[in-house]
Amino acid sequence: MRLIASGTKQILGAGEEILPVGSNWSSSSVTDPLCHSSNEMAASDSVTTSSSPLPTPSLFSRTTLLSLLFSLALLLTAILLSRHFLPRPSPRKQLILHTWHLFDFLIHTLFEGSYLYHSFFSYSTLPAASSSSSSSRDYPHPASLLTSSSSRAGAFLRRPDRRYGAAHSSAPTALLWQEYSHADSRWANTDTNIISIELLTVFIAGPLACYICYLLQQRQPRSVHERASTTSTENTNQLDIFRDKNSNNAATLWFWMTVLATGEIYGGFMTFAPEWLSGNTSLSTGNRMYLWLYLAFFNGIWIVMPGWCLWVAWSELRAAFHDGIARTEAEGKKERTPPQEPIAAVVLIIFFTYYQNTAQWITILFKENKLTVIYLQNLYLARSNGCLPPRRYPHRDPFLGLDFFFETGKIFSENRYLPELLARYKTYGPTFQTNLFGTPSINTIEPENLQAVYSSDFRIWGVEPLRLPAQDPFCGRGFITTDGAAWEHSRALLKPGFNRANIVAGLEGLGEALDKMMNKIPSDGGTVDLQALFFDLYLDTSTEFLFGESYGALSNSSSKESQAFMDGFDHAMFGSGFRIALGPFKFLYQNSKWRKACKITHAFADKYVQKALEYRQSVMSGTSEDDKAENDTSYFTSQNKPLLYHLALQTSSPLTLRNEILQTLMAAQGTTAALLSNVFFLLTRHPAVYQRLRQEILALGDDEPDFDRLLHLKYLQNILKETLRLHPIFPQMNRIALHPTTLPLGGGPNRTAPLYIPTGTVFDTSAYVLHRQPSIWGPDADAFNPDRWDTDPNLESGDMRWRYMPFGAGPRACVGKYKALGEAAFVVVRVVRRYGGCEGRDGREWRGRVMLTSRNLGGCWVGLRV
Repeated sequence: MRLIASGTKQILGAGEEILPVGSNWSSSSVTDPLCHSSNEMAASDSVTTSSSPLPTPSLFSRTTLLSLLFSLALLLTAILLSRHFLPRPSPRKQLILHTWHLFDFLIHTLFEGSYLYHSFFSYSTLPAASSSSSSSRDYPHPASLLTSSSSRAGAFLRRPDRRYGAAHSSAPTALLWQEYSHADSRWANTDTNIISIELLTVFIAGPLACYICYLLQQRQPRSVHERASTTSTENTNQLDIFRDKNSNNAATLWFWMTVLATGEIYGGFMTFAPEWLSGNTSLSTGNRMYLWLYLAFFNGIWIVMPGWCLWVAWSELRAAFHDGIARTEAEGKKERTPPQEPIAAVVLIIFFTYYQNTAQWITILFKENKLTVIYLQNLYLARSNGCLPPRRYPHRDPFLGLDFFFETGKIFSENRYLPELLARYKTYGPTFQTNLFGTPSINTIEPENLQAVYSSDFRIWGVEPLRLPAQDPFCGRGFITTDGAAWEHSRALLKPGFNRANIVAGLEGLGEALDKMMNKIPSDGGTVDLQALFFDLYLDTSTEFLFGESYGALSNSSSKESQAFMDGFDHAMFGSGFRIALGPFKFLYQNSKWRKACKITHAFADKYVQKALEYRQSVMSGTSEDDKAENDTSYFTSQNKPLLYHLALQTSSPLTLRNEILQTLMAAQGTTAALLSNVFFLLTRHPAVYQRLRQEILALGDDEPDFDRLLHLKYLQNILKETLRLHPIFPQMNRIALHPTTLPLGGGPNRTAPLYIPTGTVFDTSAYVLHRQPSIWGPDADAFNPDRWDTDPNLESGDMRWRYMPFGAGPRACVGKYKALGEAAFVVVRVVRRYGGCEGRDGREWRGRVMLTSRNLGGCWVGLRV
């Protein structure tokens, strides 16, 4: 087969004949008698019998230049992105590997992805032959030759009346492939061998190259001290200075790099081997530029670079064996000679000669590469527990789950996430599996599964792999982003600040701010948005509780610096959440505005951290107004110092103080305000409930109820519970499996078998969906009914911890739960006591706007009368 460009016909595939896009010739220049009438045949014959030579393609056209510039632009993009994403300084080899795989990803996704698009969606329809034409009897239309199902099945996509491929489009990417088809004509049309290889390339090799870039970004350069301390043997075999200390990460990197490089070399062989065996019928080997630039150079790159990657991966794995052997010898094992040659026979000889003890060999082998051991452990764990797979979400993209990602993003942007989430569980059941960027995710509201994740096996389930990589530039390591000992340390730092005595001391300041807020409410029943006022109230009280200075939202006295801080904080928090949603592709969200917002937030917090450290120094030196011990929490409580000052008495690390205070502000941002807004939104829809609540409050008299009394106002607490049931502030929670484990329910057709959970599986649950299950709450699960907490005895049982989770559950439950409930009760008592009527001024239904927390999109527009 040959392809003659710029106005000549292209004969591609088995008997396929098409016109090049942009040809200056008429259709009569095509000599295929199956497609045209006798007049067209005559015109065609006149062309083919002409003595004038056929035009030949220009060796260096405008399209040629654009093709080369496009490839060069992708390479420069890969170089710049690699320098941006990799830590500095990075070894040259790490930079080359990252640049190559990023370039590989761009080529596969953008360039070769466009080839697949044109192969499936760009086509020309063959003209129908006239039944009266004499030529139609001698030369029938191709569609008429393929009338049987067996014959039709031989046509591409079962459409014999169409010709597919880049040659049938005038799009810029199609022109690039038309240019390359001068060298290899198969790429202009639908060669099924090429299409099959490209399907694997675009949808597997491309994402895998991107994943390898991510693994390379996780590698940190070894310190000078580490390099100096390596042994001479290690220096001899070590290829670079950036080997991972995490053997699992290193094994994953070199394994997948080997897989990708092998696949690309194999793909290149399968692309050209059929041509070599058939005499290069589709290749233009007589043209030097097409042969050496298009065919040899561009395809040779994908032989040389994958070959080099294979050599690097093998060298790294070989050096890992050396390191493992060296450590074994250092521990007193018998001295042995490490393998020196990459030949399988030599490895086997060394194995049987020096390592007769198979168990010892396996120990050394899997100390660096645990993939096989993990697989065997996982297989045993699944089978021994009778695990079965769960129901799966029907993805249109089964590889990366991009359909699920974009669908979720769409309903988020339209503020339909919560009802759509409820609908998903109704459709797919209480437990189902989804795929997000190739990571399996178990979505479940089974109470037994929740108990396992949040209580009995809570150390197996963590948050650090999900949150810390995405949020580290913003708020670092703290109680929201860490697991294990680091989380326990953070929790211990914060817990004293939320004890009962401190909460009671804070109610006085809350009362003063609440008076300012109520002065802004029209006393004649004028319409006001309580949600906006509550958020201003808690912006002031939260900043005073954390930093010692109020933001000044209620008094309109906030400084420009404070305003810039809150704007930056909101943007930084949003960006962190978006990076979490992107999962392994979080590195794509690195815009300068987000980085600037993080810096503004840090600068503001650092100013108060410095004040707290100065306070710590005065306490430690005995020069403060009260010479107290470093960890004397009674001093913190009695003096009503901000939380940051209390933390400074326990640690002198500025970074730890900044991280913890930012994460506390993030957790406290609007949580109680959203709860209060939802309470009054529901009360305006139920006037009888408001009046009954007011009677309970007026029975207290004029005295302010203390903290304990607030928590024992039964009807008020029922209203708060019912509000949190219908509209939980944290509607969705997640964890990630840190180790292989199982879940009690959700597997098999009846969803009663255990589930096997590999390491890295994401666990998603929704309090919003859980709290609306008729099987738990009865047929009126969607109704606001505070009395259900008195009439249903099951609601007081201990099992309700896993059926009602507005503040989470288990050891990682919200540390500020009682502070939020106590302050919400305090505010409700003050407002309801003052205003005898509460009338809704907005007939819209509650609609959740979900970010880190959930709030009513429409606000809470009411009219209050004294």
